[in-house]
Amino acid sequence: MSISRKAMEVRKVDATLVTYLLASISVGLNIALAIAILGASADPEKLNGRTVRALVEEVLPAIEHEFRGLGHPWARFTTGGSTGGWVSLALQVLYPDFFGGCWSGFPDPVDFRDFQLVNLYADANAFLDGDGRERASARELDGRVRFTIRHEVRHENVLGLGGVFTRSGGQWGAWNATFAGRGPDGWPVPGWDPRSGAMTPGTGTNWARWDLRRVIEGNWESLAPKLKGKIRVWVGESDEYFLNHAVHRLAESMAKLEPPAAARFEFGPGKGHGWNPRSQPEVWREMQAAADAGAPREGGREAYFKSRFLHGAACVHCKGGR
Repeated sequence: MSISRKAMEVRKVDATLVTYLLASISVGLNIALAIAILGASADPEKLNGRTVRALVEEVLPAIEHEFRGLGHPWARFTTGGSTGGWVSLALQVLYPDFFGGCWSGFPDPVDFRDFQLVNLYADANAFLDGDGRERASARELDGRVRFTIRHEVRHENVLGLGGVFTRSGGQWGAWNATFAGRGPDGWPVPGWDPRSGAMTPGTGTNWARWDLRRVIEGNWESLAPKLKGKIRVWVGESDEYFLNHAVHRLAESMAKLEPPAAARFEFGPGKGHGWNPRSQPEVWREMQAAADAGAPREGGREAYFKSRFLHGAACVHCKGGR
């Protein structure tokens, strides 16, 4: 909270923006972090059950009350980058009535046909492509391979309990723990053999429920009125972890949806992991604009500002204008 507040003060973001978003942004980041951590150890069947419901329906309102958040979907947003980008998008998709929009940067794979460079539905091996060549896991901006999936999984095998990457807490282990079901031993079922990379039968089917592109496509009839204009995603075209490929697939899918999704996708030519097309204050101002557009002209917003905050007689919010 203090870091976010200090950043706002240093960059001189207007007080109205702070009023709208301070609690919502901090809460969104904390929930994203909590879900990412839980995903590494929890049964996926419960991720969208009691644990997440408690965070969204109990923890978030409590923090909003403590820090004077507005407590309405039109003033509640998610944002994040990398794994936080995936979580912020997933929260918006899975709880479309609870959040007013997402700003998701360079997210973890949002289409499992491009899980980095692995097609979870079609490929026979996570380490090798169809021609028997090693798959890269990370690259430099100039295209040179930094390390392969085999290298990274081997490293996680060393770190993992029992010599298995799924218990390592590393990137591939975290994804596996989040998206895979539990085996008879209570541990996440490896998506592929830890040594050879051979895909475990049924991996694509088992992980598909967390494929956000499939979730959106398969439920668009009910999601359309709830998600229209709420999704904003960006990624660098030279993302070191090849995350741009899945974002392109999601963008292409959503461009075909009817009624239109009015989603915004941005791609940075030559830009790597962590690229942002706008500054954080600019994102916050976009959030405020979204809150202004969604806020009621009468009632809750006016009463809130009059009772909880000192303001001048020319306050545009109390006048119901902009």
